[in-house]
Amino acid sequence: MASGADALLVDLEDSIAPDGKARARDSAAAFVKNALAARPRPFLCVRINGLQTGLTDADLDAVAPAKPDAIMLPKAEGRRLGDPCGRETRGARGTE
Repeated sequence: MASGADALLVDLEDSIAPDGKARARDSAAAFVKNALAARPRPFLCVRINGLQTGLTDADLDAVAPAKPDAIMLPKAEGRRLGDPCGRETRGARGTE
């Protein structure tokens, strides 16, 4: 916390092996909860797993109660851009 960084990203997606996901969720939630008390502190963001993985709900259930400053959706794959409702984004700015 003393590094002076403006933001800190806790990654639950690509950096975690499949067999470590549950443990990583618990660790991320505990870290965020403790880090929120630090002063000064960076902006705290948690990147969750994609909808197609089936892990999104478990990620949110674990880390949302810790109240990070933001939840980051994973990288978009293809034209659907991670829309949880499944609507096509065809014609949206930058997707032509």
